[in-house]
Amino acid sequence: MDEQFATATTVHGIPVFSSIKLLVEQKDVKVIIAIGSSAARQRIARQIEDKVGPRFATLVHPRVILDDSVTLGEGSAVLGGLLTGSDVAIGDHVYTHHHVHIGHDAVLGNYVSIAPGTLIGGRAQIAEGVDFGLGATVLPNIKIGCWSRIGAGSVVTKDVPENVTVVGVPARIVSRREPGWHLHV
Repeated sequence: MDEQFATATTVHGIPVFSSIKLLVEQKDVKVIIAIGSSAARQRIARQIEDKVGPRFATLVHPRVILDDSVTLGEGSAVLGGLLTGSDVAIGDHVYTHHHVHIGHDAVLGNYVSIAPGTLIGGRAQIAEGVDFGLGATVLPNIKIGCWSRIGAGSVVTKDVPENVTVVGVPARIVSRREPGWHLHV
């Protein structure tokens, strides 16, 4: 699909495809976009949807603890060690790495990427395309705006606007991007 990611043919015995040809030819095939970049994942998902419609699998590692009330969007992948509280909503094409904790009533928008060891407090609202670095922490009741980045080890103690990068303890804004920047990556 995206030539810059077209180097492997299999990963752990699972086929990796760099062309949409298989999806066009075989109507029963579903895919997961296993790319850490939220912007790239969105771009590829839109290309697939435009050419063949939504054909996405959702993957849940067997060592994940999801409360029965959790909703998980299509095309999302949750790796081992994810632990959620009740009433968590996880959007489409969300990618959670190992050992992530998401508190009760949290909402994660589409295309969110969560690095290992991230802790998200209860009732947090994470908008579309947010990227979390290793071991980031978000306190309860925090809102993080779309397409923002949370630096590794940062502790978010107050709301974060959209299209910014925050780092530190407590997290503070270190850079801003123009709205729509992610469409050109």
